[in-house]
Amino acid sequence: MQMDRVRFLEEFAYEVEKDFDVNSTPSSWADTELNPAHRYWGDEDHRLELPRADDSTCCLVTSALTPDKKFIAVSNGLVVNLYDIKTKECHMVFRGLVLPIRGLEFSNLLTETGGYRLMISSSESDRPDSDKSLMFLELGPDGGRVVQPQLLNIDRILESSMSPVVSQLNDLCGSAVASSLLDTTRAEYKSALARLQATLEAKDLLQLNGVTGDCTSSISSDGELLLYVRPDNPFQKDSSRPRQNTKVIVYDLAQSRQKYILDNQGDTINCVGFSPDDRSIATVAGLGTLRIFDTKSGECKCVIDAPRGQRYRSLWSPDSKHILLHGMAKQINEQRQTVSQTAYMAVYSAETGEHIAQYNPSDLARRSEAIMTAWSPRNEIAIASETRILIWKPFEDTTSTSLLVKLENPFMRLYAHFVELMWVEEGKMLIARLSSGTIEVWDQDRNVKWRIERPRGPALARSARGCHWLEESKTLVSLDNDAALRFYDL
Repeated sequence: MQMDRVRFLEEFAYEVEKDFDVNSTPSSWADTELNPAHRYWGDEDHRLELPRADDSTCCLVTSALTPDKKFIAVSNGLVVNLYDIKTKECHMVFRGLVLPIRGLEFSNLLTETGGYRLMISSSESDRPDSDKSLMFLELGPDGGRVVQPQLLNIDRILESSMSPVVSQLNDLCGSAVASSLLDTTRAEYKSALARLQATLEAKDLLQLNGVTGDCTSSISSDGELLLYVRPDNPFQKDSSRPRQNTKVIVYDLAQSRQKYILDNQGDTINCVGFSPDDRSIATVAGLGTLRIFDTKSGECKCVIDAPRGQRYRSLWSPDSKHILLHGMAKQINEQRQTVSQTAYMAVYSAETGEHIAQYNPSDLARRSEAIMTAWSPRNEIAIASETRILIWKPFEDTTSTSLLVKLENPFMRLYAHFVELMWVEEGKMLIARLSSGTIEVWDQDRNVKWRIERPRGPALARSARGCHWLEESKTLVSLDNDAALRFYDL
């Protein structure tokens, strides 16, 4: 039976088939004084209603915290708002976007007065040949723009420009008919002025043609260097079809200039990232080749070849000594003349390329986009595979616990699977977000859990689009697709 996403979310009843455990003892609900451990949307401690985009096709797609966790930037796809975490006040609105936003990332602004640099990643679509852009906003310590843009008074321009047209149409057709005829013209003119305003807001900003790739560390921790992928599609000889090559650029943000290009031997790169100590850079080709470069010199230190496949990604260990490589490996049966794929996941030494440990592929989904990973300071790797979460200890080669969400119809994993995974509190706690919007939080030291659940029903049939953890206040922040930013004090 076919089912679309909205209908599934309306009917989906969240249920856990197997919970996290410690030594076979299932986790229990956290004992809290003020709030229950199991809460729903609507039970939050604080809530911000965010402005919706005029374009109905836009949704809240991304959010990011400043390094000091003082501000949070949120986007509905075409606009970025910056809020103070404590006061919930809006300090900045940026509308200078021509392309839909795909990602946000903060770094510290390298000036005497301090502040923040917000990188906005935008693209027309996920297609490799679509327009892509990286744009950089400089914000002061108070969250405001360092250089204030020149703004148009769109409503005033609209009314003054339309006034002669309205007057003539009133004489020709009467006010009632004229108003109806001008509705579309007025809306299109307003959209054109908004696009002009976006161009004015962005015209003096640093902009680069490229993407940050599939990574969470495209800016070095000191804020000095940027790592991004630039399309390089020269036409093949005697062919009109472009070759989807990419170049990996290391850009000096402090000097506003390109530092060097990494030599990836012409491979198409889909994953890049600085090591946590900033000393190394990892690049991963979609077919399975991982290269590790020295950040200072740009020289390649190590090459690791996984089984040939597709959609490979990498994850650094917190101490920068090891790296996880995972993707889909091809399995060729020469006798049957068939090709299949199976998940591949292994840990390697980042210095020597030595193979350290490999995870059992039978526990993993056969779709790479359905697999998420997070590496804790305790050297535990959380693996989200569709509706299951596993905790793998690679240096002991053991799986310590798992969580499984119950689904009556396994085909519905397309609509209900884990899409976000992160360790917090130095590896003590794990946070996992399901695509349907429900968030699970597990404290493995105390073996207790919290749950933020999306209620059933069409009114909230939307998915969460990002969560963050505030260690100082023990607050979970969830950006949801009903245009709300919710705060839960745990």
